[in-house]
Amino acid sequence: MRRNGLTIAGIVAGIVFAVGYIAINLIPGLGGTSKTKDFTDFYNSDSKRVLATVLGLVLVVGCWLMVWLFTELRGRLAVSVRTDVAYRLSLVAAAVVTVGTAVELGPTNVQNNQDNSHFVGVAIAHSFAQAGAGAVILGMLTFAAAVFLNGLELRRSTALPRWLGTLSIVFAILLISTYFVIPGFLFPIWAIIVGVAGRPRETPGMQERPATAPVSMPS
Repeated sequence: MRRNGLTIAGIVAGIVFAVGYIAINLIPGLGGTSKTKDFTDFYNSDSKRVLATVLGLVLVVGCWLMVWLFTELRGRLAVSVRTDVAYRLSLVAAAVVTVGTAVELGPTNVQNNQDNSHFVGVAIAHSFAQAGAGAVILGMLTFAAAVFLNGLELRRSTALPRWLGTLSIVFAILLISTYFVIPGFLFPIWAIIVGVAGRPRETPGMQERPATAPVSMPS
């Protein structure tokens, strides 16, 4: 495993996931506060529907990049039940968020994929948005559980800074508020912090020695 694998995984996964997560907040129907005009403005706009679809695909990619991050974390930390369970939870979470995103994009894809297809209606679009968001929230809470388990293990690790364990536990607790969707952006922020904190560090004993001229042996 590359020494800088955790850094690359954390930063890339965090950025991609954060960009894709915008899709969940772009589609109307969350929390029951959207009005009829919000739905018609969104579903009658080709650009808004295409943007939501593209961002949804980015979110799916971000989910599986997060699995890569948890894989790198498991490889960097000591073998334990916590890291194994956290890795498996990340797989479940990625799958659930992917399914939720697909459900939420259902009415959008009906219009995108069929010529002259009309808006399915507020009631149906609202139902899909609520069901999809519910699955995404469940997946995010599962990701939070994985972050929490890794946080416990990080507090015992010498391979990464101990403060990262405490910070991970705090982020995991805050991610419980993902029920309101917006706090879910804390998850990619955590991933980026892990990536930065996990960057390889040179040790004095491993520094490259300067080149020296060859020593001639006396004849």
